[in-house]
Amino acid sequence: MKKFISAFGILFILMGCGKDFLELEPEGAPTLATFWKSEADVVAATNGLYLLNDFQGIYGRGIHLYSLIPSDDFVVGKSKGQIEDIKNFFTDGSGSYTRDIWAMHYQVVKRANDIITNVPDMDINNDLKNFALGQAYFMRGLAYFQLCVIYGDQRAGIPIVDENTESFFI
Repeated sequence: MKKFISAFGILFILMGCGKDFLELEPEGAPTLATFWKSEADVVAATNGLYLLNDFQGIYGRGIHLYSLIPSDDFVVGKSKGQIEDIKNFFTDGSGSYTRDIWAMHYQVVKRANDIITNVPDMDINNDLKNFALGQAYFMRGLAYFQLCVIYGDQRAGIPIVDENTESFFI
């Protein structure tokens, strides 16, 4: 009886393992091998340019930290060290307001550069292609403009990272 159960178990295991058992569709985050294949990918990438706009440092209340707080047009209603430093024109870049705004703008630049690099060679509708490229160039330019306003001065500008830049780490 034991031999019969063992033989049946081995037969069951062998029958359950077909070729398609080991061939799985990738699940999870897209990669360069699975993305940039369809018009839906281009639309998703273009929409991704705007994903960070709701962060307070991009278009939320944080964008005013550098334009209004240091002026006489704005009163800081509560005592907060970082905001007081910005009000007094002193920040060392270690605070979350300063650090996060920089990184998020460069994430927008990275996403725009990915569109500018990958979309021109795709075989998709030309109207969609032009729309996506236009959005990418605009959002990259807007991100650079905002970075210049916040971080650039007469001593130095900001790093320009375009689609030809080999590597850049935020």
